[in-house]
Amino acid sequence: RIRNTLRFLMGNLNDFDFKKDKVAPKDYTELDKWITLKAKNLQEEVIKDYENFEIHLAFQKVLNFCTNELGGFYLDIIKDRLYTSKKEGLARRSAQSSMYQVYSSLLTLISPILSFTAEEAYLEKNGEGSSIFLSSWFDGWEEFDQKIEDDLWEHLVSLKNNVESWSTHEWLHFIKHLPENINLEQLSDLDQNYNLSNSGNSEILAVWFLQCIKTNYQPAFENLEKFLLKIGRRKFLQPLYLELSKNNDHKLWAQKVYDKARNNYHYVSYNTIDKILN
Repeated sequence: RIRNTLRFLMGNLNDFDFKKDKVAPKDYTELDKWITLKAKNLQEEVIKDYENFEIHLAFQKVLNFCTNELGGFYLDIIKDRLYTSKKEGLARRSAQSSMYQVYSSLLTLISPILSFTAEEAYLEKNGEGSSIFLSSWFDGWEEFDQKIEDDLWEHLVSLKNNVESWSTHEWLHFIKHLPENINLEQLSDLDQNYNLSNSGNSEILAVWFLQCIKTNYQPAFENLEKFLLKIGRRKFLQPLYLELSKNNDHKLWAQKVYDKARNNYHYVSYNTIDKILN
């Protein structure tokens, strides 16, 4: 598991130079801050274990981190961001900035116990003539002004495992009861964690997009347009166009989409939306 984790990290850092491409601490997403701080805390614990000759504890902590927080949660969530976001955009660079620190730390942490793996990965990263055994513990951590609430993130980790079995009704209840004061960063985290804007369920998409319109969560509008062009049922369309019509900019955007979609709508649908927009 550790080797596979390193391979994934390395493969997604091949176009990234930490000194030139890293983002400022204020531009990290909450998720990226969290995994960076978790990795930093792990390093501190593992170094103490090595100093106390508790080698088995050090290995177990590294393995658990790669299996659970890193591999089972973080990397699983950011795959879409790495593969579909703008190559040099903040979203992707934020993830890579965190991944670089995690990767660099892990190499030094496993070097006493997985020597060949650590050396092989280090040479791949730094080139011939260098060695992991001539380096010290990683000390290039970014410093964040804002603390991460560990209890909240532990809850989210467990929640991710639970929501995989949620029914449509449970998702609808969850989205409809999001706090009224939810901010754009929190919506972004929800979207990235649970891929809501790309859900294959029209019921879920309809209530999610309604929330995105209310909060002006722009990253969802591209998929919202696809939804409005594809879906013809008034049940889904009417609430969305009604909400869009409440804001002048949104209404102008909706009119452009509707001009392209109208011919594909059922008579009952376009008759209703004509009245909303006109």
